[in-house]
Amino acid sequence: MTTKVTTAFTSTILAWLKRWKQRKKVQQPSKGQATSNTLSPDKQNEGKGSEKGGSIDKSDELLQRICQLMEKEQLFKNNQLRLSDVANMLGTNTTYISDCINTKRGCSFNQFVNGYRIAYVKEQMRKDPYVKLSTLYLEAGFSSETSFYRVFKSLTGITPKEWLMRDKRCAK
Repeated sequence: MTTKVTTAFTSTILAWLKRWKQRKKVQQPSKGQATSNTLSPDKQNEGKGSEKGGSIDKSDELLQRICQLMEKEQLFKNNQLRLSDVANMLGTNTTYISDCINTKRGCSFNQFVNGYRIAYVKEQMRKDPYVKLSTLYLEAGFSSETSFYRVFKSLTGITPKEWLMRDKRCAK
């Protein structure tokens, strides 16, 4: 299950990043506005490299620990999950966690967690296409139906029902 959630999460994040990049290309910085905000996450990471002196970068190691914690403990299911909770569990501070997720994944902590939640929902919908979304979004860690639908559509570009219909067609 962990591999499926990770694969689903990765594809969800990649789709979100693609749409994010497209929106950023359309938006031009206004006069006097810093252009660093218009760089895509990939460009912001360019030149930083994941290896220093042949050893794994500390931020790569931290991201791996964060992902393992999310996948094994399924922390994303906690609708009260905070950055400080993850920092305490890993014995580090919130700044390191936030910076790591921002630079390595190109998203905020909440977007990172929501990616896991949406991946979980999609996996559960694949297993049981007749599952009630009203119970599934709560199980996945969303605190409201509105936030679930908003996040699902922002990450996938379509509603859960549309996604399920497309997924059924692809499975045939």
